[in-house]
Amino acid sequence: MSVKGNKNSTTYKKEIVTSFISQFPKASTMAISRIIYDKHKLDFNSLETVRGSVRFYRGEMTTNNST
Repeated sequence: MSVKGNKNSTTYKKEIVTSFISQFPKASTMAISRIIYDKHKLDFNSLETVRGSVRFYRGEMTTNNST
């Protein structure tokens, strides 16, 4: 894992994800996830991990309790 400076890995990954969300605000979650994973494979375990992070920071991780 390539962590820069004194930042912990969570902060570093958050900065990566939020910067790409800012750069591509109209892109789909999967498209942003693929771009991030292609450029930062050493920082994330899988594409699905990146997608979960993108969904979280976009506010897409709500629970749907309707029946």
